[in-house]
Amino acid sequence: MVNLHNTAWYLSRLRTDSQYNPRWSPAIYSLSRYVNEHGFETQSIISVDWGLHNQLHALSPKKLRRRMHDPWPTFQTLAEKDQKTQTAVLNDLFPKGKTLAVTFAASKETFPETRRNFLAVLANHSELKWSLIKEFWSGGDKVYEVYEIDRLIDRQQKQILDARAL
Repeated sequence: MVNLHNTAWYLSRLRTDSQYNPRWSPAIYSLSRYVNEHGFETQSIISVDWGLHNQLHALSPKKLRRRMHDPWPTFQTLAEKDQKTQTAVLNDLFPKGKTLAVTFAASKETFPETRRNFLAVLANHSELKWSLIKEFWSGGDKVYEVYEIDRLIDRQQKQILDARAL
């Protein structure tokens, strides 16, 4: 009876409509396949919130792992920083070219301020063109979002343009 009870409990956790912690969503495999297919087209892949990087890193090919970064603590406090500091941080996080940013959906975050600060800072920096390019769902719930950020000009070009504007 105990074995039957335990087996039933395990099986209930594997159902797609069961409650789960988003950090352990089965949608991580779809997300990982997407990142593995498109990650080589980018300069880097960043995890905006805690709980994404280790799983994606473990599920990726070795050559792609060098492009993966986990700067979630930066996003946790980035909105509190002044404009100059924000710009410096964004210059390091988003080099010239494309970057993929992976985050939890709005209702699934580990630290809600990381996603909120990430989107707010992007909206305030016109040199970064960004868009939501893919969503991942599990059991009727959106779990993950992937953003593409494209820095059209590099830091030196921006400094020259800023100097000219003055």
